[in-house]
Amino acid sequence: MDINRENYELGLPCIEKAGVAHKIDFREGPALPVLDDLIADVRNAAARFPLPLTSPVQKWRNRDPPSDL
Repeated sequence: MDINRENYELGLPCIEKAGVAHKIDFREGPALPVLDDLIADVRNAAARFPLPLTSPVQKWRNRDPPSDL
């Protein structure tokens, strides 16, 4: 996210060389309205794909200890 696309294009060769260009979703414009849109997108996605109440780390911590130790 940047107000000036030239800054993105300046770093684009490095991004492509690193092989992560497909992961970049460049958005041009003032930050606050763009961030509001991103937050709305995340909230809509969260409503469509609810996450489990426990994280994998919590599940690992709450597991039964091995009996052979």
